[in-house]
Amino acid sequence: MLCLELFECLLEKHAGAVTPLKDDLVFGVVAAVEEEKDPRCLLLAFRITRLLAKLYPDPEGPVASCAEELFDVVSRYFPISFNPRPDSPDDITREDLANSLKATFACTPIFAPYCIPLLLEKLSSSLRRAKLDALNYLGHCGLAYGAKALKEYTVAVWDALKAELLPPSMPSEEPQDVEIVKEALSCLRSWVLASQIENDSSLLSMRDSGIMKAGDFLQLILQDGLVEDLVTCLKNDTVSRGHTQSLMKDRAIQQAEGAGHILAESAQASPSSCFVVCRQVLNRLMTATGLSIVSNATPEIVAAAASEAQAGTNPNLDNFKSVIGLGVVLQIVIAARNLAEKCFQERGQSLAMTPKEWLDPLQEQAENLLTAFHKAITDELSRDSAVLGVSGLQALASFPASLSPVSSDQLRRILLIFKDLLIGDINQELLDIVLIALENINNVEERSGAVDEGNVGVLTVVVPDLLGAVREAKSGTEVGKPLRVLAKICGSRSGARPLVIKNLTESIHLGISRANVREDVDDVSTKLVGVLRCISEDILPWCDDLSANQSVMTELTTEIWAVVSTQAFRCNQSVLEWSSKVMRVAVVKFDASAQSRILQHGAQLLFDTTRHHEEEMDWTIALVASVIVSVRATAVVPNKQSLLTMMMRAAQSDKAFLITETAAQAVASMLNKWAVSTDEDGGFTLEKAVHMVLDEDFLSQIVPKSRLESSAEIDKGKDFPCKSVRQKVSGVRAAAWIGKGLAMRGHSGVSVVASVLLKLLLSGTSEEGEESSLATAAAEGLGIILKESDVCLNKTHHAVVRPLFKQRFFSSMLLPLLEAVRSSSETQTKLWLYRGIGHLISGTPHVALLADGAKVFPVILGTLSFLCSDRSDSDILLSTLLALSSFLVDENQGRPVVGEHVSSIVKRLLILIQYQHSVIVRETALQCLGAVVGLPYNRVYPLRREVLKALSAALDDKKRVVRKEAVRCRQAWTMISTKKT
Repeated sequence: MLCLELFECLLEKHAGAVTPLKDDLVFGVVAAVEEEKDPRCLLLAFRITRLLAKLYPDPEGPVASCAEELFDVVSRYFPISFNPRPDSPDDITREDLANSLKATFACTPIFAPYCIPLLLEKLSSSLRRAKLDALNYLGHCGLAYGAKALKEYTVAVWDALKAELLPPSMPSEEPQDVEIVKEALSCLRSWVLASQIENDSSLLSMRDSGIMKAGDFLQLILQDGLVEDLVTCLKNDTVSRGHTQSLMKDRAIQQAEGAGHILAESAQASPSSCFVVCRQVLNRLMTATGLSIVSNATPEIVAAAASEAQAGTNPNLDNFKSVIGLGVVLQIVIAARNLAEKCFQERGQSLAMTPKEWLDPLQEQAENLLTAFHKAITDELSRDSAVLGVSGLQALASFPASLSPVSSDQLRRILLIFKDLLIGDINQELLDIVLIALENINNVEERSGAVDEGNVGVLTVVVPDLLGAVREAKSGTEVGKPLRVLAKICGSRSGARPLVIKNLTESIHLGISRANVREDVDDVSTKLVGVLRCISEDILPWCDDLSANQSVMTELTTEIWAVVSTQAFRCNQSVLEWSSKVMRVAVVKFDASAQSRILQHGAQLLFDTTRHHEEEMDWTIALVASVIVSVRATAVVPNKQSLLTMMMRAAQSDKAFLITETAAQAVASMLNKWAVSTDEDGGFTLEKAVHMVLDEDFLSQIVPKSRLESSAEIDKGKDFPCKSVRQKVSGVRAAAWIGKGLAMRGHSGVSVVASVLLKLLLSGTSEEGEESSLATAAAEGLGIILKESDVCLNKTHHAVVRPLFKQRFFSSMLLPLLEAVRSSSETQTKLWLYRGIGHLISGTPHVALLADGAKVFPVILGTLSFLCSDRSDSDILLSTLLALSSFLVDENQGRPVVGEHVSSIVKRLLILIQYQHSVIVRETALQCLGAVVGLPYNRVYPLRREVLKALSAALDDKKRVVRKEAVRCRQAWTMISTKKT
């Protein structure tokens, strides 16, 4: 190795000093490299060979005179056969050696007389790896050697590649190896490119020369009879080949696919090869497929195509012929499109000043191609024909703008065809394909810079028509498809978002106008819900601070205020729901000053609404609350005290759940974002606000008096109004949201909420009645405080979040809950406590659970034991099982704790694998049971027989995912006896 490193150093850094050694240096390298086997030394040997070839590039120089010996030394290692040892410190892989050897083979055209015959010989090998490497090396060397060095071997290489790419003369039962075909096509493209390099360099003179010539390799392909065989196949001429008609379809498919791949790869190799293939082949194929002949084709091509235009006699075979022929044409068009995309990526907008005559043949056929692909869709010959038609139109429309063979009018027609298909009556499968095609065209336009307002494209043709369809739609069913397409376009096209939002805002305004005159209110409401859903879920989430014009967003929020003020919509609660969602997603995008203005406008409407209809006030409260949860902490909230009071009243009322829940979230958001020190609202500070919302009047109405800690906590002289169960449940949830907002900012007021929730859990003595409803709300309240929320109090909605607040709250609640479980003698009360613990566990990070594992794990087991029968507890069971799995797989903190509870764990899991109310609970329980085998052997093995017996029932589960997991679990427990050693 030291000797090779010395050679490397001399050749790389002291080339001038060793150059005079000539043949002596070459033979010295040969002697040093010969029979080397160490992979580190081989990498050095291959590099030294490349450096040597670089030092003596002369065809008459020292390397040329010793080329056979030098190549013989390195070629002995082909194909590379190397399996590195797992403990090898060198980190050298087979791919490293193979790539280095490939670069060595290709380092000089002097190696061509020895390298190409060797690779051709290896192509006949029965070893798949050797054949793949030979094809890979052959393509790489072809590009490196150049056309002059390859000329002698073009026939042999073409024959070898043809044998891999074309099907045998008679049908074969053995399918072609996909990977070998792929590598052979790559090799073919490399050789075509190598033979066309000189023609590509003369690309600028194409207008003067009239036609581009094919290089040696491409000419060989075109003169081989490949095209004639394909045309004959498309004409259904099976008699000359001696095939029966029953075999024609399989033969036609194989022939068309093989020939289509060869022609497409040839066209994609270079601009000049694309010109030649499209000029000499495309016209004939289109005519054989039954398409028109272009008027400006050369007379020779027209005559040849006309002689091939005779149709077959079997109509079914005619249709089939058209489909497979169109598929070959499509492959060539896609190849040209891919080449244009590659050229654009390499040179960018400078191509706008570069002649693109290599696309002239495709441009001449553009009209016929457009007609043919459209006809394939409308004639509905088969599903395949429709898919081919859509793919063909997509290929024509997705060329980069500066290299497009279609005119502006043709592009407009293609886009209108797609638009008509999308809003027309077509099956769902084809609709999805068209939608993907339009999305791809849209992406190409975005990448290629074709976004100017005057250009023909998706933004100027499809979007306006779709927006018009939305405006003219009379119901929600009519508006669905256009909105879906608009959503897809906005997802990838930032320039479309302001336009779409602006027009959809106008549609909302039109819907309000129609509703005010009582024109089909139900249909208008359904359509409005569809528009609002599209805006909130599919368009606004893509908009950042800069992608949507702020004035457009302001107009949108103004119309949303108008929606909730429209009395006709009150019969449809979904209108309020989606209006609130739009307002949340829109307001969160604004800066603090704009949010302040929107909130000021909403507050004015809210306080004015007190003199109006109560239902209008409820809707306005919900919308103002949606604004509050989305504003930044620096936004100005007007009349904080009055606003907080109004929201608190709504939160604990018996109004619709959407209104009470949104109001509670607004109260929590206000408290969470409240500035610590402020003189606003006459010194109404955070502490006063917390005291107001958590005063004794409020708490006494949701907690039974008998459960309060002492009579001193409530003024016994007050006579509180009797509240319904629904109001009390709303109050409990409001308290939970308030606790979440305070806990996130680290305020001590959360302890008051926690105390109330714990008392409500202790009051649950039955599964029915008021106490049951309040206990359920309290258990869910613990989850509200710790679980992540998507609608408020998160980073997206600008909440104040103190680090580790979940861990602190969990630690503060764990001991009181454990003490309550131990001291409770009623089974029903314990059930409610465990439900609360389950919700608490589901929102706590597993890291925190593991850190306090000795206390937490028995609680996890108790939760699994108490909640294993009720359908309503399936979500809690799942989150608890996930917590259990974190203990089972954690080797540092988890397994030392659970090792003492193996029997209890297995007992509970064997019950849960038969839990009939949830498939995912059974699946997760089986996963946990499979993980148990990693615990200490002496504790696990005694349970083996019991587990295997219980798993027999899971193996017959009606759900496949459960059966599949049961098989894995049984295998793990069956193999447990072998792990003892």
